[in-house]
Amino acid sequence: MSSEQVDKKTNEGWFLYQKIAVIVLTAILIFILLNLVSLITIKIIKGKSSDKIIKTDFHIIYPRYSKDEIRTLWKETTLRSFQYDPYTQFRERPYQGKYVHIDAQSFRHNRNQASWPPQKDHYNIFFFGGSTGFGWGVSDEETIASHLQDLLASSNQPKVSIYNFSQGAFFSLQERAFFEQLILSGFQPDMAIFFDGLNECSVNEPLYTENLKLLFDGKTSPLFSQFPLFKIFKHFKKNRENKKRWESEEKNEMTKPIIQRYLSNKTMIEKIGKEYDIKTVFVWQPVPFYQYNLDLNPFIDEETKQDPRFYRSKNVYPRMETLFKDGQVGENFLWLADMQTNLNKPLYVDRIHYSDEMSSYIASKIYDFIEKETEKKTQTGDNSLESVKVS
Repeated sequence: MSSEQVDKKTNEGWFLYQKIAVIVLTAILIFILLNLVSLITIKIIKGKSSDKIIKTDFHIIYPRYSKDEIRTLWKETTLRSFQYDPYTQFRERPYQGKYVHIDAQSFRHNRNQASWPPQKDHYNIFFFGGSTGFGWGVSDEETIASHLQDLLASSNQPKVSIYNFSQGAFFSLQERAFFEQLILSGFQPDMAIFFDGLNECSVNEPLYTENLKLLFDGKTSPLFSQFPLFKIFKHFKKNRENKKRWESEEKNEMTKPIIQRYLSNKTMIEKIGKEYDIKTVFVWQPVPFYQYNLDLNPFIDEETKQDPRFYRSKNVYPRMETLFKDGQVGENFLWLADMQTNLNKPLYVDRIHYSDEMSSYIASKIYDFIEKETEKKTQTGDNSLESVKVS
């Protein structure tokens, strides 16, 4: 082979190498660009609640907050991570912010929060729920539990200490496990309140179950699944799957087991409460998808209507109302699902979470319910909070 032929083949090889290198480099740059766009999109999705509030008349929802304070509040609300828990799968991680404070025991602080462990000379109430009970989008003193403690503190009752053990994404099964865990650890309240409804219509199992299944099967999530591009694809894919699931559940009546699961957990909690002399109260919460004018919630959009909580609540809530009116859920059950029917004002800080004003309304309803139960004992001459008989 002559030197010219060698040079020609060398040049052809170099040209081919350059061509492949340009293609690969271009693909990498496109991949990086798409991931940057996806990352920005994810941040927009996570931060759109505060941005949308600010773009609307935010003084209606946050009358005491500036724009910067709203952004800080929502950063503290959303940019936190859970910690592992062997009983409930996960719990809220300790956190100290300007508006959000979470104790090492995973309860959120109220106004004038009592210390841990609970004092025996106080009337101690453990409050369980999901993110609506936790108080997403409101400060410590604006949660339902905090407002309830304020009301009880102002009445002629013994010293009341409420511990808000509501955890983001929890539903009745996890609340029962958390309740049991606290008792096993030696912390026995006088009363336990369970605030549910929304997440019963959302989840069938704890949040990270699929990830744990992969772990026990000796599998791990593919490396590419950690890239923003994959996460944003998964987000929109999930919305499409939710829509298909809705259509399937509408046809096959798949929401009935939700009620049975809730009632079974309620029964088990009641039996535990009876055994340990803990009074139990169960509250079925209001949601924007039931007995409320959605035009008053500026955060409801087409994506919301693909959320399982939206379409399942349309089936679950009417059935629960029938059970309640038929007296099949017990005297310790407080029905609040229709409390917002005539409240023609904005009550939510995002699609599903309550404003300070709504949290206050709910707390007053719970307070009235506890007081009503107390009045049943007036003939005995004992009108203290400890006389409440609701378990």
